[in-house]
Amino acid sequence: MCDRSHAPRKSLPVTVVIPTWKRAAWLQRCLDAVLSQESSPEQVVVVGRAEDEAARKVVNGFGDRVVWQEVSKPGHVEPLRAALTVVSTPFVAVLDDDAEPLRSDWLARLIEVLVERDNVACVGSQVRNVGLEPPRASPHSGRLRWYGRLVGNVAARTDSVPVEVDALPEGNWAWRTNALKSCDIDAIWDSGDASMYSLDLCLQVKATGWRVLYTAAAPVLHHLAPRDNSLRRDDLPQRSFAFSRNMTYIALKHYRWRLIPFSLWTVLVGERYFYGLLAVLRELSSRDRQPTAITASLRGRVSGVEVWVRRRAQ
Repeated sequence: MCDRSHAPRKSLPVTVVIPTWKRAAWLQRCLDAVLSQESSPEQVVVVGRAEDEAARKVVNGFGDRVVWQEVSKPGHVEPLRAALTVVSTPFVAVLDDDAEPLRSDWLARLIEVLVERDNVACVGSQVRNVGLEPPRASPHSGRLRWYGRLVGNVAARTDSVPVEVDALPEGNWAWRTNALKSCDIDAIWDSGDASMYSLDLCLQVKATGWRVLYTAAAPVLHHLAPRDNSLRRDDLPQRSFAFSRNMTYIALKHYRWRLIPFSLWTVLVGERYFYGLLAVLRELSSRDRQPTAITASLRGRVSGVEVWVRRRAQ
C-alpha cells in the first residue's frame, strides 16, 4: 500500500476517473489512496449508476473533493464517455475501483511521462493482483507481433525505463485528454467482457502519429473484487467467446496488411481463448479439456465479423 504520511503538496492538472458498480468498500479504499497522493489530482470523478446507493454514499463522504457522475446504462466504456463530458484538465487518468496505488507518487509518475514527451498519447503501468503470483512477462508483452497476435501480460512488465507498446492495462493508465477525446470509444466494448478495448484505443491514436508507452514506475494493487457472473474470467467458454470476438473485430478494424498473416495464424495455430488447429489439439489433449470453449471461440469469431459488418454499414 502507498505511504500516506505526507499531505498533498501540489495539484496536478489531471482528472482521475474511477468507474464503479456495487463495490462500495473497494471504492472507499481506492479513493482514500488517490486523495492521499503527494501530488493531488485537480479533480476526481466517480462514475456509477443511480441504483448504486452505497457507492454514492461513499462519494458524498468526501465532500467537494470527489464528483459523482451518473450513467443510466451498464457497460465498460459508457462511464468513460460520461466522465469525458465533465473533464476540463489536460490529462485524465483512469483507475479501477478495486485498485489502490502502491506509491504516494503514483499519479505524478504517470503524468510525468506525458509531460516530458509531447508525442505520447497515453501511458499505463503495472498492476499487481492480490493473492496471485505475478504472470510471466516478456520483452514483447503489450506488443503486436508481425502476424497480429497481441502478446499478453503487459501489466506485469518491470522495465526500468518507459517502453513503447501497442496496448495498456485499462485499470491503471493516463491519457492526454485531447487524444482520448479524439478516439471512437466503440459501443462494442459495452457488451460482455471488454478485454482488448485498450488495444482498440491505442491503435487508433498510433495510427495518427501518437506514441503509447508503458512504465513500471506507477504500480497499483488490484484487490480482485467479485465480478458479475456474465464477466467471470474463470469461465473458459465465456472468455473464449469474448476474446475471439474482440480480436476478430479489432483485426478487421485495424490490421490492414497484417490481416492475411493474422487469419492464417488464427486458423492454423491460435492460442487458448482463440483456438486454431494447433491450439485445438492442445486443448483436447489437456487434462482439464473443455471442448465447449473451442466452439465458443468459433462463435466469437463469427460474432466479431458480424459486428464489424454492422459498424461498416452505419
